[in-house]
Amino acid sequence: MQQNKIETLKFATNQLWLYGSFLLLIFGLIDNSINALMFSTKLKANPCSFYLLAGDITNSFTLLTNLVPIIFDVLHNRYFSRSKLILCKISTYFPTVFTTVSILMLCLASADHYCSTSRDVRR
Repeated sequence: MQQNKIETLKFATNQLWLYGSFLLLIFGLIDNSINALMFSTKLKANPCSFYLLAGDITNSFTLLTNLVPIIFDVLHNRYFSRSKLILCKISTYFPTVFTTVSILMLCLASADHYCSTSRDVRR
């Protein structure tokens, strides 16, 4: 009886990871695409828009590098990122780099916006 509950919990966990990751990936990519379309228009040709556009692109790469391996692992019931050393390093390195670049772009956009609107900086 106890083994049956454990198997049921494992199955429920895998299904939650699969469908939750898939929904997060789809909605995240749609949201980042809409933001990229908004910030790429010619009317928004200022450096702050450029930083936010670059942040949206790196957010898309962050979603892809984080969630696609999870979906792939759950679908095939095998953890490829844990089986090979190089895949383990890549699956850790790229999401970290893309997340860091995304945060950097947000900080640069904030600094640019502050510098362009502050009276003290313009003097």
